[in-house]
Amino acid sequence: MHYNWIVYPEGMKTLEESTLKTKIDLALKKHADRFSTISYHLGNDETPLYLLDDLKEGGYFKTMPFNFVQDFGNDVYQDWHQGLVRIAKESEKFLWEIFRHEGKQSEPIYLDEDFLMLTGHNAAISLNPKQFWQFKKFGFHSLGDFFGTVGAYTRMKDKEYIEKGHRWVSKQGDKLFETEVTGREHGDFRLFRRDVTPYRTIDPLGNLVSYRPETYEDSKCVAGSHSVEPSFLALLLKWAEQERIESEILKNPREFIGQFKKMGQNCGNFADFGYDSSDPTMYFCAWDRSIQRFNDISEERFIPFYMSTYGNRSGAYAFYTGEERQLIFSYSNESRNKRVKCLEIPALDFDNLVTSLFYQAQKGLGRTSIKQLADVMNYYLSEQFKADRIKEQDYLQKRTS
Repeated sequence: MHYNWIVYPEGMKTLEESTLKTKIDLALKKHADRFSTISYHLGNDETPLYLLDDLKEGGYFKTMPFNFVQDFGNDVYQDWHQGLVRIAKESEKFLWEIFRHEGKQSEPIYLDEDFLMLTGHNAAISLNPKQFWQFKKFGFHSLGDFFGTVGAYTRMKDKEYIEKGHRWVSKQGDKLFETEVTGREHGDFRLFRRDVTPYRTIDPLGNLVSYRPETYEDSKCVAGSHSVEPSFLALLLKWAEQERIESEILKNPREFIGQFKKMGQNCGNFADFGYDSSDPTMYFCAWDRSIQRFNDISEERFIPFYMSTYGNRSGAYAFYTGEERQLIFSYSNESRNKRVKCLEIPALDFDNLVTSLFYQAQKGLGRTSIKQLADVMNYYLSEQFKADRIKEQDYLQKRTS
């Protein structure tokens, strides 16, 4: 299914320069009686062409140019309408073509979600009937790219009624990734990372477009349990020290903490929000061990750094480092104990990752408070931390001698 959509930088630029982005943002806030961006599940005998009836009732076909022929000499309306009819009848024959660096991906069409983009149904939320057909006026090269890009941005913007975590876009190799740390409705930790590289994309109607559906290949997720943020922060500090990662935050960490404390604490909808006031030293029990290299050991008896998931037998994420100093998450459980990469974060993303934890805590998206994270960071910066490391080293030396 296509629940999420990716609008490419060129598409976003066109939306901004044409002021369509502002129009969409205002339309979503003001129009209570607008079309819904949520897909309607089609029954076995139903057709997605009902969306065209909605547009017809809204007066959108009354403003269509009488002879919709542009400079390139083909019948824009007929190509668009007949293409939709063919897709509705034989959807299995029509695919998205996404030209990834690894090769072409042929992605099936999902009528429930995709027709909202292809018909212009979502675009009509911000476009009045007069504007609906004027794709060239707004800087788009085709009707399909116009409807789809406006519709995809509209859908993703409409989903932001749910509080989002801190998000950032970074480059890894020749790809672009958007990363977000947030919490679910029950306060469990979530880290999402998706490939937003603007691959050349052809929609099912044959148009070159500046957006695409988010597919399985794009999206990765770490689904941790609640209250794992303090131990994860300690792990990030270990990662930075071990791999000698440059960090603006660690140059002046107390100023960083102070900025979030000034924002105040929003409490989440959880009875035990911020309740765990454990001694921060417990999160550093494995500090004097190294985060293992992912390719170093085929089997291990002890994993010093990990993140638990919800449930006793749900498994855990083990942490490793890669050859380029990246942090690697590897999930395993009783039925899957083989070491497999499920997500990795480059060293350059360290500051954003730490910021995202504090942002999540300040917004109350999980069950961890700013104070709990500040206690972890302050202990790491303290003289007590240094003294504890000396004690730990002495203990390990006596034990191995």
